[in-house]
Amino acid sequence: MTRAGSLPGSVTERGNHRYQLRVHVGGGRYKSRTVTARTKRELRREWRKFIGDLEVGLNVDHGRLTVATFAAQWLAQIKRTRTFGTWRRYHTVVQTYVVPTLGHIRLDRLTHGDVQHCVDLVVDQGKVATAETLRLVLHGMCKLAVRRRLLTTNPGVDIALPPRQRREYRVLAVHEAQALLDVCRMGNARLRQLYPIVHLMLHTGLRRGEALGLRWDAVDFEHRTLHVHEQLTRQPGGGFGLGPTKTGTDRLVHAGEPAMVVLERHKREQDALRAELGSAYLDRGFVFTRLDGRARTHGVPIGPNTLTRWFVEALRVAGLPALRIHDLRDTAATLAIAAGVDLVTVSEMLGHSSITMTADRYVHPHSTTKRDAADRLADALAGNYAQNMSRSGRARAI
Repeated sequence: MTRAGSLPGSVTERGNHRYQLRVHVGGGRYKSRTVTARTKRELRREWRKFIGDLEVGLNVDHGRLTVATFAAQWLAQIKRTRTFGTWRRYHTVVQTYVVPTLGHIRLDRLTHGDVQHCVDLVVDQGKVATAETLRLVLHGMCKLAVRRRLLTTNPGVDIALPPRQRREYRVLAVHEAQALLDVCRMGNARLRQLYPIVHLMLHTGLRRGEALGLRWDAVDFEHRTLHVHEQLTRQPGGGFGLGPTKTGTDRLVHAGEPAMVVLERHKREQDALRAELGSAYLDRGFVFTRLDGRARTHGVPIGPNTLTRWFVEALRVAGLPALRIHDLRDTAATLAIAAGVDLVTVSEMLGHSSITMTADRYVHPHSTTKRDAADRLADALAGNYAQNMSRSGRARAI
């Protein structure tokens, strides 16, 4: 046995550049790890990492570390860097698919075939979208294992998935959007609270969480702009809080005069309720809050699920087909493009990472539009050809 210089514990050489690191952790118990190192510098680096893992309480008994145990460690680590909704979705995927299928396997024996099999089982159930999330989860888990040198390669790389069928999203026609707004404006108390939100989403393309997380200090009535930099999200343990937008970026959204007029009227109504209730109104500066008179909800932001329930009710009353509330965003983009707004402006309004994403999702001309484009092209060619031929005295129609 050889000592590791001045470092505590011991290192035993096993041959072929492999070493066993061993540390006494108290109570007659030892922790060990086998590593590969070709130089003393690499060995000391492995030792420091081993000690660091022990200090933060990681399971360093790699020979007994299972996929299920490491999945729990991965979930604990990413909880600080993901929104609660995303983390909860990953947690569900781990518990529903990863643990039952792969949980018993030793992490250091996990293969690409194991990961592919786990994903294929979900695909066979017809859940391609869930399989995509599962692949993302397994890739992230294995990436962390590689970084901690628990795996030499990432078995979650190059996992095959069938092509996902493009979802045909449904948007409202102009008369349908107007019918929805009329129902909200003249409906019951719930639908009247829904009206300014639906109106704003149709005029600006805001996401649901962005609209509900909007605060008055982000609304500039003079310049008719909205500073969108956060969204309302559900928090661990219940309740709501503010987090970054889906893309993590800020954007300045220009709203038309009709949208700002509705917001101004909504603000006056909210100010009147605040003045009437006084200290009973919980003023956190949110634009859209519960106005139903219930004491415990005065000034409380409207929750995403509550908004969705109201939206479904409004569709039913208006006699419109089932839609997601996110389809209001798609409607805003589609109507803007149809009205001649350029793609760059629409992309910036929506907060897309690139104009390509906007074009790929929303630019799908109908047959009438294609025929119109063909006629315009023919007219242009005919005109240019006639001009050229008239110069040479040989003008004729195409």
